[in-house]
Amino acid sequence: MLTRWPLVVLVAVTMLFSASILFVSAPASAMQDEVSFTQDDDSVTIKTDNVTVEISKLFPAALVRPANDTTGYGYGFMTSCFIGYNESDVLENPLAEGRYHASLTNTTWTMIGPTESSDDVLGHSVTVAFMATVDISYRLAGGGQGSGGSGSAGAVLIEDWAEVQFTFQVSTKSHFSAYPGFSDQDISVNGSTEVKFDIGVTLNKAIFADHLATDTSLAKVHSSDMSAPADSQGYKLFGYQVDGVTTSDPSVNETDGTSPIVHRFQYRYAHSQMFAFVEENITKGYFSWANKVMLNWSGGSSTLGDTMAYYGTDGECLRVYISTPISVETTAITHDPSLGMFEAPGGGVWPIRVPDDGGIFGASAMSVVAGVVIGGVVIGGGVGVIWATSRRTEEDPADTISLEKNRFYRKRR
Repeated sequence: MLTRWPLVVLVAVTMLFSASILFVSAPASAMQDEVSFTQDDDSVTIKTDNVTVEISKLFPAALVRPANDTTGYGYGFMTSCFIGYNESDVLENPLAEGRYHASLTNTTWTMIGPTESSDDVLGHSVTVAFMATVDISYRLAGGGQGSGGSGSAGAVLIEDWAEVQFTFQVSTKSHFSAYPGFSDQDISVNGSTEVKFDIGVTLNKAIFADHLATDTSLAKVHSSDMSAPADSQGYKLFGYQVDGVTTSDPSVNETDGTSPIVHRFQYRYAHSQMFAFVEENITKGYFSWANKVMLNWSGGSSTLGDTMAYYGTDGECLRVYISTPISVETTAITHDPSLGMFEAPGGGVWPIRVPDDGGIFGASAMSVVAGVVIGGVVIGGGVGVIWATSRRTEEDPADTISLEKNRFYRKRR
């Protein structure tokens, strides 16, 4: 049993709908006007009318919880390292045996901000960033060892390998985020209920790996120690994949008896992918990440690369690995994840009831948190819950309403 979260990284959920789909935005009342922050020695706390976001100053980690929640528990992530590997080296589980390892938890982070700003796009926003110069170690079990290495027998330490920056932002208005110069990669960001963050890696020294993965640990945590998961019993994580909704139990240690079991996440046909935190079949929070990563090259050009994701539980949390192809010509990498709570259409945080089997209905099943058929929606009396039931038959081709975070979509007949 691990005593701290394992390794890390890396979102907002958007879907590519056809021209026949009508977008219905959340009412104006859902766009709150206030965001504020406080800080102490260990963390920065950002508050909106809907959520409280706490960001660690000690290591890359954050949690989000409803604004009126006083327990201190929330849904969070922790970034602990980068893993460099070659796909050709280890076919079964390259992440478990990656030769390069860059710790982010044994690093001194410098805070930039927090700063407040206002504009027509974001409304009122708070931004805070954390920077660190990171070393990377290389295990000498064959292959190259990168550049600028030094260290003891059995391992090489490549000092000052990269400059890493985590930039967090909470805004009051919903908007679209895009990588600079790539407007077709728009990702929706929900104002007042979501913390959007970028993970930037500027490479000072090349390594001889063709992939670099971030290791993200997802768990329910307490603000007093975001590195220690709460009791892993009682909640699950739903993965919304192209071939179905998967259920991961963080209390289960997935191994084959000796090695961790890691699954390949099958991407939906959308810019963003998602794991949702579910308690008693009520979906409350989510972690999402972009299907693309921005890559800068030594010649000065920038491109979007495809990310790949892997995941597995270890008895305390769900570990999500976001991997991207790199080469010795790669000079910078930017990931685009987020963490948030599901928002009610009238404002405030509103849990979503999902079926017992984690299933969802309708042709757009893999792009929604809960898909319900018109006539099968019941607003739970006073408790703010959407009950998802299905009435769809061949004789009843009812319209399908899908809820994706705080966005409503209606598919016309």
